[in-house]
Amino acid sequence: MNVKFNDLQDLKNIANGTVVSSPSAMNKLFQSWNDRVPFLFELRCSNGFMLTIGFAKDCGSVQYSPTNGEPPYLIAVGEDVDDKSDFCEFLAGNTPTPISRRYCIPIVQVLQIVGTFLKSGDRDGSVAWEEV
Repeated sequence: MNVKFNDLQDLKNIANGTVVSSPSAMNKLFQSWNDRVPFLFELRCSNGFMLTIGFAKDCGSVQYSPTNGEPPYLIAVGEDVDDKSDFCEFLAGNTPTPISRRYCIPIVQVLQIVGTFLKSGDRDGSVAWEEV
C-alpha cells in the first residue's frame, strides 16, 4: 500500500508527503514526537481511505474515512477511560480539536491500527468502531 503522512499541525514538517511503508517506520516517527504537544495527522492511502490520528505521548485517537471527505467517518472506541475529564485536545492548524475521551485509546493500540492500515489500507477488525 502507498500511504502518505501529512501533519495537520505543523505544515512545515519535513516528513509531510513521506510514504510510510511499515509499522516500524511509523513507530520511529511516534518516538520522535514524544516532546510534542498533542496534535493531529493523516495517513492517506492510495486506495481512497485515510486515517486521521490524534497523537499524544501515551494515547491517541483514530478516525477511518474516505479521502474524498464523504461519510462514513468511523472512529475507534476506547475500552477503558482512566481520566474523568470529558475531552482530550489535539492541535490542528494551531486550533485545539476536542475529542471525547471515549475515543482515546492507548498509543500501542494506535500503532496496531496503523499497522493494519499500512498492510491492507483497511481498518483494524480487532478494534470497536463507531460512526460519528
